[in-house]
Amino acid sequence: MKIMKHNYNDQFWVWDQFWSSIIKKQLFSIYILIYSFILLIMALLLIMVLFWLWLTEAQISA
Repeated sequence: MKIMKHNYNDQFWVWDQFWSSIIKKQLFSIYILIYSFILLIMALLLIMVLFWLWLTEAQISA
């Protein structure tokens, strides 16, 4: 009885670890997605600013 109970707890612990690792991986991937999205927005803003500066510079020189 004691051995069976121990095995059950062991199995439960493994299952718990399995789920927690999946949840952690999910959260990690969500963080990566958010981070990459922020980087993409920053890159687009930088390109827009550079393009705007290039346009104004071209207008001034013309």
